[in-house]
Amino acid sequence: MSVRIAEVQLGPHADSAAIAMVVCWSAPAKLNALSPAMLRRATGAIEQANADPRVVAVVFCGDPASRVMSSGADLDAAAAEEADGASPVLDFMLAVMRCKPLVCVAIHGAAVGMNVTLLPHADLVVADSGAWLATPFGSLGICPEFAASKALPAMIGHQRALRLMLWGTRLPADEAAALGLVTELVQEGAPLSPLCPEGLATAALGRVLERLQALAATVPRAAETARLFRKMLRDATEDKAAAERLAEQELRVLRARVDEGVPMEGIALRASRL
Repeated sequence: MSVRIAEVQLGPHADSAAIAMVVCWSAPAKLNALSPAMLRRATGAIEQANADPRVVAVVFCGDPASRVMSSGADLDAAAAEEADGASPVLDFMLAVMRCKPLVCVAIHGAAVGMNVTLLPHADLVVADSGAWLATPFGSLGICPEFAASKALPAMIGHQRALRLMLWGTRLPADEAAALGLVTELVQEGAPLSPLCPEGLATAALGRVLERLQALAATVPRAAETARLFRKMLRDATEDKAAAERLAEQELRVLRARVDEGVPMEGIALRASRL
């Protein structure tokens, strides 16, 4: 289980130094489930992107060898690591919230759990037209994370958020687009972009990279300008300190539920439904 990281050059054009950093969840045997080691690697990639002035965006995607982008957190592995006092889950969430470049997500097949609660913190989300989203927190007996208890209702409304998180109802990508969780749909089976790194090509990732390439070709000092817009829009619409406190609070509740053994029965059920 690993994370594959690739830098994609967005030139040639006036801002030929601009790049996208692709962070690909790669654990096909576990449907790209997110282990603590994978989250630590992704956190390191975000920190690297923050320090590199060429990076326009950090792009999250899943290894296409799995039929889904990601089946969510590997709760067995996460519980063992959190018990040792480490918190790679919280570190990753805070890194995304504090990310300076744009945050983009490419969804093929399905996005589950943390891959969905990530979306309110993203700036561009492209999904296959046949993809779906799910946050089966209720069926696992655990609470949301990533400040989703506020961020998701703020985006899609209280009742829809509860239906998604408590009932675990699958949300088709076209409905997610209508609600604003997904920016753009790409037809399944569409030609794959040559911008995709070798072995990581999906129609959704290709479309994200094409959008970033167009941005770099038309916006002066693309990376600097994109970072400025992300900061200004986030500062205007979010209380970042409150969101970070909420993410920490949610994680404390989630840990307590895991300590009680609540999610273990639901994990097999969730896997059987993917």
